[in-house]
Amino acid sequence: MLMSSAMATTSAELLARARGGSNEALGALLQRCGPKLLSLVRLRLGPALRREVDSRDVLQATLVKALAHFDDAAAANRGS
Repeated sequence: MLMSSAMATTSAELLARARGGSNEALGALLQRCGPKLLSLVRLRLGPALRREVDSRDVLQATLVKALAHFDDAAAANRGS
């Protein structure tokens, strides 16, 4: 079975490419990490909040906020 180039690439490499502006790398990274992140959100919300709030909405809002600060994080990593 052949692996796609995105699957053969490490998450760190995808993150570096995404920070460089690659939408393809960002999409591959989100596809790779999305299910785990969603599980984490569901776990942290707990059953009571999950009845009130959609876990996918929380994840989406978090990712939007993270992407808004993507350049800030890249600059901080270059400075360290």
